[in-house]
Amino acid sequence: MKYIILIFIPSIFIGQNIAHQDLLTRASLNSKSCDSLIRFVNNQNTSVEKGYLGAGLMIKAKHEKKLYTKWQSFKKGKDKLEDAINTEPNSIELRKIRNHIQNNIPHFLNYKNNRKEDEIFIKKMSIEQKKR
Repeated sequence: MKYIILIFIPSIFIGQNIAHQDLLTRASLNSKSCDSLIRFVNNQNTSVEKGYLGAGLMIKAKHEKKLYTKWQSFKKGKDKLEDAINTEPNSIELRKIRNHIQNNIPHFLNYKNNRKEDEIFIKKMSIEQKKR
């Protein structure tokens, strides 16, 4: 019996390795997927994972019913994403997340201030990566 457990334990941990990008993509589809993204990155410490948490909270605002709750969730997520980008300003992944969110939210939320800067940064980094 011990040997059976030892055989299955590694497969359980390998199966739990879900990519953040996949969770972020599914988060906009429904509230449960969004909640699973938030739970998955909630206790993580890297700035990239904090950025995904911020993005998850902003997407959660889409699924909320009350206007005040939507605004609070969006504001909290925006602060977390901006904090993550300030911590790691050269992260192309965080910049792509912010750029994607800024391109897909309504204008009245007034979160389009870094859009051009991010697009230039992403293009520059993509060209540098292709040269390598």
